[in-house]
Amino acid sequence: IAVLPFANSTADPSNEAFCDGISEEILHKLARVNGLKVIGRNSSFAFKGSSYPTSRIASLLGASYLVQGSVRRDGQQLRIVASLVDQNGEQRWSQAFDRELAGIFAIQSEIAETVTATVAPTIAFTERPSYEPDSYAYENFLIGRELVRKRDATGAAERLERAIELDPRFAE
Repeated sequence: IAVLPFANSTADPSNEAFCDGISEEILHKLARVNGLKVIGRNSSFAFKGSSYPTSRIASLLGASYLVQGSVRRDGQQLRIVASLVDQNGEQRWSQAFDRELAGIFAIQSEIAETVTATVAPTIAFTERPSYEPDSYAYENFLIGRELVRKRDATGAAERLERAIELDPRFAE
């Protein structure tokens, strides 16, 4: 899972720090869930303000799920929307939080707790079982990769095709 920076839906640039704080707090809480693989902050925050579709971001980050959201502010009123999107861009969960702008750390923590409590059980056990290729297929793959490095295209192609022959699922 990756937590994207929450979008600042206000005209006030000073709201950016609050938006980032919510994202970081959620990331922190999710990282504490045993068995959940969480993409690091620097990787996910590289997409701040990106116009890439969520499916492309998920692919680039190697994430099955993304947490994303937005923050709007009207005076002392906040509306924070958080959602869970899968790697295909399909929204799986969403919730809006309406709060008064007082005690921003408490707000960030509360929202992070709710998101984690809701999202983690949904995705923590959806990981595919690990796959180990046939050992001979893997050996042919390694030799083929080395031949690619040495620029022996014919030899590399033969070894890589042999790897697929031995274990068609290894082609992925």
